[in-house]
Amino acid sequence: MEKTISTVSFGDWIKQQRKNLDLTQERLAQIVGCSVVLIRKIESQERRPSRQIAGLLAQALRVPVHEQEHFIEIARQERHFNGLPTLTTPQPAPSGRLDPVLRAVPAPATPFIGREHELAKIIQLLLQSECRMLTLIGPGGIGKTRLALEAAHRINASYPDQFPDGIVYIPLTQLTAGSYLIPAIADHLQIQLSGAHQQQLQLLSHLENKSLLLILDNLEQMLPSRAGFGQAAPDLDFLSQILATTPSIKLLITSRERLSLHGEWLFELSGLPVPETDGQLSRRLSKAMQYSSIALFVQQARRVTPGFSLTPDNLGDVILICQLVEVCL
Repeated sequence: MEKTISTVSFGDWIKQQRKNLDLTQERLAQIVGCSVVLIRKIESQERRPSRQIAGLLAQALRVPVHEQEHFIEIARQERHFNGLPTLTTPQPAPSGRLDPVLRAVPAPATPFIGREHELAKIIQLLLQSECRMLTLIGPGGIGKTRLALEAAHRINASYPDQFPDGIVYIPLTQLTAGSYLIPAIADHLQIQLSGAHQQQLQLLSHLENKSLLLILDNLEQMLPSRAGFGQAAPDLDFLSQILATTPSIKLLITSRERLSLHGEWLFELSGLPVPETDGQLSRRLSKAMQYSSIALFVQQARRVTPGFSLTPDNLGDVILICQLVEVCL
């Protein structure tokens, strides 16, 4: 049942809906990928969000798809606020189903910075029925794992019914043989396989009626060029079998190389944007902090040196470091 609120401000609506969803300002900021200060200012109507942040807020607050453009226009003060529906709090999953929770998905230790465009695109792809296996590819340290985990948390927060049987994170860093892939998946799904034979059929049988997102992290460990298998890694084709036989399973994969499997969609990552080194920029710290690479550097530096701050004296050195290492998430 929906009830329209017309006697409160847009900021009040944001605050009430956040509370309806049992979200703190800190948690909402984490989901959206912005600062807690920004959430506070939006709720107090001291600041209007960018169009991108407004769109992410609409998703996090579970505004219906057909209402989201309306929501964004109001948030941007492009349209007068005449009330939005009060959305009901999510109901628990029906009995007999797994709760829609993130199973063994690490919680981020720090706020997510940058890559909002890439993140929104990844989520959009995973919500499309045609995209069943999405591989994030890029060099080591570029931020593939962090991006995959952030996508998982935001999907779980904004689209809790998308994967009713859960989102499962399966790290593969320690594995070096394709033949270990099936037991690794079964282990993280808490599925007991009997014997060493027909394990593929056993696992496919368990997955047949499930609606899951499986995150396979660092799958390059099992590619032929890295695992020493010659021309083919034995079990990678099993991923294509999952897609062919389990219509409600999706795969989000991170790898330094493409898998070249049937049904694979690719999303290539590069480094974060870095400002040019020039004297004028060095005197404009606020502009420098708009670059996600600089903001991320400052965040990481403060973890080591709490008193660290960006100054005109050190900005040039910080920019140079970011340029040299192509700072990643």
